[in-house]
Amino acid sequence: MRDVNYKIREAYYNLLTPVLSYQGEPVKVYNTSVKLGDMPDIYVYITTQSVRESSPKSATAIQANININIIAKTIHNSNREAVDFLADQIYSVVYPYRDFTISIAGLSIVDNTVDNDMTMDLGNDGTRQYLSRIITFNHRIFLS
Repeated sequence: MRDVNYKIREAYYNLLTPVLSYQGEPVKVYNTSVKLGDMPDIYVYITTQSVRESSPKSATAIQANININIIAKTIHNSNREAVDFLADQIYSVVYPYRDFTISIAGLSIVDNTVDNDMTMDLGNDGTRQYLSRIITFNHRIFLS
């Protein structure tokens, strides 16, 4: 088995960075940790990844999951419009139709599915509401 986390994370970063925007402004995509003082009001964070072997005897295959976390601080109480709007943009790039697979150099991705899509209210600080929407994508990958 080979490590594929970096290639997958970079592919998502490169797919999402040029296309995500909200209310006419580009949305920052992070593929590393975000410093508390540097957090914009809305951003996308490529977070948890997991990989497990799923090889048939004749090939080396893995199942790789990646979480795309949309974070929004809003003035409006529980306004989910921002996270929903960005989720739609992410789906249009990563999962525009059922048989679509993202392309990653050196990897043969044969299946692309959504494992989970969850919106969470993270609370408020008295003036702003914090929301998170986490989309988990799963890929079946044959290693060459």
